[in-house]
Amino acid sequence: MLKEIEVGNCYCHERSGQGGFVALTSVSFLSAFFILLFVGMFISATERMERNIDKENSIKALSLTTSCAEIALKELTEDSEYEGGEMKSIDGNLCEIKDIEMYGTHGKVVKTEAEISGQTKRLQIEADAEEWPHLRIIAWRQVSDFTEFEEEEEEEEEEEENNNGEE
Repeated sequence: MLKEIEVGNCYCHERSGQGGFVALTSVSFLSAFFILLFVGMFISATERMERNIDKENSIKALSLTTSCAEIALKELTEDSEYEGGEMKSIDGNLCEIKDIEMYGTHGKVVKTEAEISGQTKRLQIEADAEEWPHLRIIAWRQVSDFTEFEEEEEEEEEEEENNNGEE
C-alpha cells in the first residue's frame, strides 16, 4: 500500500512492508509445490523401474527353467533311465532338474525350477516315452508349486475309481 508523505517541497511515496512478505510467501509456496511434485515423480519412476526389473528377472527365470527342461528332455531321449535330480549351470545361473517321475507304463514327468533375484519359476512337463527315443510331449505347464498337479491327478484317479465301481 502506498502512502504519500511530504518531505520538504517533494512528495514521496512510502511503501508499507507487506509487499515483500507477500512475494516471499508466494515464492515459498511455489518452491514447496515444485519440491513435492519432483519427489512424487521420483518415487513413481523408482517404483516403475523396480517393477520393470522384477518383470525382467521373471522372464530370465522362466527362460532358465525352460532351458533346464530342454536339457532334461534331451537327456531322456539319449538315456531312457535318466533320473534327473541335478543342478545345471547355464550362463552362470543355476537351475534344478528334479527327480524324473514315472506315470503309467511309459510316461515321464520332468520338473524344473530356477530362481533369479527372488523370481522363481517352475515347469512341469509330462511326456510319453512309449516310442523311445522319441518323446511325445503331453503337457507343458508353468506351475507355482509342484504339488498342485499331483493333487489334481489324485482327484482324477479317485473319480475314475468311483466311475469304475459304479459300472
